[in-house]
Amino acid sequence: MAGPGPVAYDRAPEGELTMYRRVLLCYDGSRESRDALRLGGELVAALKAETHVLLVSNVTHRAAAQGVTVEAQLQAERSSCEAILQEGLAWLRERGVEAKPHVVLGSPSEVIPRVARELEADLVVVGHIARARLARWWAGPENASLLDRVRCSVLVTVA
Repeated sequence: MAGPGPVAYDRAPEGELTMYRRVLLCYDGSRESRDALRLGGELVAALKAETHVLLVSNVTHRAAAQGVTVEAQLQAERSSCEAILQEGLAWLRERGVEAKPHVVLGSPSEVIPRVARELEADLVVVGHIARARLARWWAGPENASLLDRVRCSVLVTVA
């Protein structure tokens, strides 16, 4: 049985070889997402790829856990989400990478694949921390794997 086809490398306008033109970096300020941002940032800088940074805020889940309304939780998190996102964008800018920010409410396992499709991303970069059960990136409430939902390459860094 034949395996997957060869990886196609295209030449960017500047003449460099590139494999990924549009990269989605998933960042929430956690240690594992900082590792993903660092590695993904180095990669997009080398590739000169269009870069997007996604912060997913699962306010519905946290509101239920804290016994408050979604609106109250959203108000409480709005400034912290913006600060976390700006931290990641600043880190990338210091390394010569300009990125487009995205903050989306919902479950990471549902939001990441949807945003990757909408952006037509070639690569999604996520962080993972080893746990007894697979981490939040991997499975949503209905246990559908992030890897089953994303239709592009996924780079996983392990903290």
